[in-house]
Amino acid sequence: DLPPLYYSVSYGLVPNCQAPKSQARNLPPGRTVDFFGDYVCANEVVVPPNTMTGPPINNQFVNQPIPVDPRDDDINVRLWHSVHQSETVAGGTVQVTVGVRNLSRTTLHALTLSESFNPKQVSFPEGLPNAATISGNTATWDIPTIYAGQSWSVTFPVKISSELREGDRITLVAHVDGREIVAPRGELLTRYAHLGIASLPKTGDRFDVLFAAFAAVAALVLYSTTMIIRRRQLVAS
Repeated sequence: DLPPLYYSVSYGLVPNCQAPKSQARNLPPGRTVDFFGDYVCANEVVVPPNTMTGPPINNQFVNQPIPVDPRDDDINVRLWHSVHQSETVAGGTVQVTVGVRNLSRTTLHALTLSESFNPKQVSFPEGLPNAATISGNTATWDIPTIYAGQSWSVTFPVKISSELREGDRITLVAHVDGREIVAPRGELLTRYAHLGIASLPKTGDRFDVLFAAFAAVAALVLYSTTMIIRRRQLVAS
């Protein structure tokens, strides 16, 4: 029952094991996706006998624990994704910005930036800038090059469905991909932007109460001012 979006999975750490890299999959409407993670652990690695340094036990070498290299967090791109406001009303329009920065010292080529969304919640009535293509629930931009230390970004309006109700949540998922990207942690290549649906201010009783409160305050101020004036007149006489 999950909406058709771009989902990512990160695997937790296990002692003496190297965790699988994070994985990302696009979930088409009415379909399922599978994630598979294979942990490589020290006690599962078979070491040839001639590499063992310890003495044999019962005429057999015992495999010693093999240190597992820590995860390398180096990455040569940074993805950002934001909605210009945290909530809006059904039928409203919000501005969304998504961008990529080249953190390396060399030019990156042939990057793909995508924005996944739920078509039942949002739409793009004005289209998308920078030659974006929309297929199903995903908008895609092809970025030929980003020079070293430079950024590429785009801002576009998103129309909110008038069928949504107060309390509904909208999630947009941005993802960047490319052959030259270095990202041992795949979750760094996906960013989520969330938007809540609020209700319009109600009129009627609340407005009447507000008006009555305002009238009471105004009357109190007028009464206090009148009493001060009368006191001053009395003192003068």
